[in-house]
Order: sequence, then structure tokens, then C-alpha cells
Amino acid sequence: MAVFKCVNNKKALKSNAAMRSVMQYVLNPEKTDAEHCYVIGNYDGDVMDAQSVFLQFVETQNQFETASRKYAHSVISFHKDEGVSADDILTFSISFAEKYYENHESLVVVHFNGSENPHAHIITNCTNYLDGSKLHKSRNDLLEARKTVDDLCRDYGFSITEKGKKFNGETMDVEIVSFDKDKYHLLTSEKRSFVADCGIAVLHSLETATSKASFIEAMKTEGWETEWNDRKHIVFRNSSGEKVRGKNLLKTFGINATKEGLINEFERKRNTAERTETVRFAGEQKLDEQIRRDEKDNRRTSSSRRGR
Repeated sequence: MAVFKCVNNKKALKSNAAMRSVMQYVLNPEKTDAEHCYVIGNYDGDVMDAQSVFLQFVETQNQFETASRKYAHSVISFHKDEGVSADDILTFSISFAEKYYENHESLVVVHFNGSENPHAHIITNCTNYLDGSKLHKSRNDLLEARKTVDDLCRDYGFSITEKGKKFNGETMDVEIVSFDKDKYHLLTSEKRSFVADCGIAVLHSLETATSKASFIEAMKTEGWETEWNDRKHIVFRNSSGEKVRGKNLLKTFGINATKEGLINEFERKRNTAERTETVRFAGEQKLDEQIRRDEKDNRRTSSSRRGR
């Protein structure tokens, strides 16, 4: 079972200093070795030399009009019971990057960690090394990425991720809070109701949604249309025409899918993300300042040598 994830931080992804920092992190000799690293593209130097890989990415960017977004950072992880080796993860991740990030330089690094948390980092140059086009990925592209991962899992003989299922195939437990005993028994029975299906769809959608628009789009991918207008209650409708009120989910699941509840949740997630980005961006600014100081010191050293 392989899981694909994008590491999103808009401010960091626009910074070459941050790109160098993340390369240094993933290439830490305590986490990986030269046999489990690979650079897709024009690079032919030491794969463990983060500075040289970084300079290759920058050279490609400088050949064309510089993209505002410098790099993409994604992770492919495997369940510890899948039985994959570090070599398996490397070849799998290279195959993925060559398909999903076609014609873009990618640094692929495996962190095996004694098989407790086996995963690979993929740092991708947002500038295409053949024609200079920019890397653009939408939500639909992310769905395509997961499909690509599943297809590769079939090719490699790995298990396939199933929504709502554990690695061993068991159904994940969903805690249900209900004020109606009849509904409680219905929702916890083997034949799950459409109300429960709607509640689970809301939970899945809230994992990624940060606004009304993104929540409605996420619910659509789960098979539910969302009626969120001037009326008092939000109403969810599936392809069979069955409807569920958001207020009913609050009573049935303990999920606050009312207008006020969802708006508060979006605001909470945005505030958390902003605080996290502020802290990370402050660190990146310090790194940028250190780089500028180092470059100034190097220029002074070179100038003093020429003066002699």
C-alpha cells in the first residue's frame, strides 16, 4: 500500500533558499545513503551533494524565465507491513516521478528508517528542463497522482489503498454519537445507511477543505452535491436523490456540518496554517539572510585575494 502526499507551503515553495534547505534535509546521511538516492534529468554529479543538485536545478531555472514557484515536494510512503525494501521504494518512486513529473528534474531520496516508516521524498524542479514550461498541478492532477500510484502498486504486486479500509482490509471504525437510539442502531448495523455514508463523506472532505468552495468540490468527488445557499440549513444530496441535512449530521454523528460549524472549522484551519507558515517563513528568511552574508563574505575574500 503506497500513499502519495504533497507537502504544501506556498511561501516556501517559491524560495530557492527553502529548496536548498529541504535538499539538505532529505540528503542527511543519517537518513539515507548514496545507493538510495537518484536525480532524474541532466544531473550527473554526486547524488549525495545537496549543493550540487541545488545548483543544477537553479541552472535549469536560469535558462528560462524563472517560475514564481521554484520546486514541488511530495512524499510516497508505504505501510510497514507491506514488506517493501529500500530498493523497491527507490525504483517505485523513480517510476512515479518519471510519469507524474515528466521532463522535470526530480531528486528522489529514500528514508527507510529500519522499515518502521518507509517513504521517499521527491523534490521536483518546477521548470521543465526541455522547454522551460512551468509545473502546474490542480486538484484533478492530485487525483491522477493517486491513480498513478495505484497503477504502479498493481505493477509491483503491492496492495492497493481502499478508502475506509485498513491495510489488512478491515473496515476502519468510525465513532458515532447519536441522540436517537433507532438511528444509532441503524448506523452501526452491517447495512450502513446513506446518512452514515454522508457523514463519512463530510469527514473525508474536511481533511482537505479550507473554504466553502473547496468543501463543496470535495463533497462532489465523494458523490454528494451540496446545497449551501440563503436557506437556513445545508443539504447534501447523493446520486440517488437521497438528502441529508447538515444539522441532522450534528445530531447523528456529532459532526457539526451546519453553516456556522463549517465556517468556524475553515477559519480555524486557515489560522493554524497561517501561524505555521509564519513560523516556517521566518526561518526561511533567516536562511536567506545567512546565504546573502555568506555570498558577501565570499566576494570580500575574493576581492582581498585579487588586491594582493
